[in-house]
Amino acid sequence: MVQQISPWLSRIEEVDRKLSSRHIDLDAAGYFLIAVDRQEGLLVARHFGLTVDDRGLAVDPQTGKPLPARGPVSTPLLSTYTARTAKEMCVKLFESDAPPPVGMLNHAAYLGRELQRAESALIHGTEYVQD
Repeated sequence: MVQQISPWLSRIEEVDRKLSSRHIDLDAAGYFLIAVDRQEGLLVARHFGLTVDDRGLAVDPQTGKPLPARGPVSTPLLSTYTARTAKEMCVKLFESDAPPPVGMLNHAAYLGRELQRAESALIHGTEYVQD
């Protein structure tokens, strides 16, 4: 049975690699850093503000210079959300009475996928690194 699954697994991984390298427009509503709080048994999503210029680049709102892809960035923390499961977090983010903290459907879908991965890491005690 494992031998039958193996070819499918490599195809799935190949599709995932290709999709992960595609261009994605930035959501002007901000970005999220997702973490696992093992001590409390929670998923944590920190929502940060973001300024996107007319070229689609994330920029410092004061200088207009593009933000570095690596290293420290000082963007404002807008909110911190916690939940026990990916579903609970998605309900908090997308089904509350307040406007959702995302402005693009592809960003919402990405968050759902990442939260599911973070939940799996929390349950199984494995490392979670945001994609």
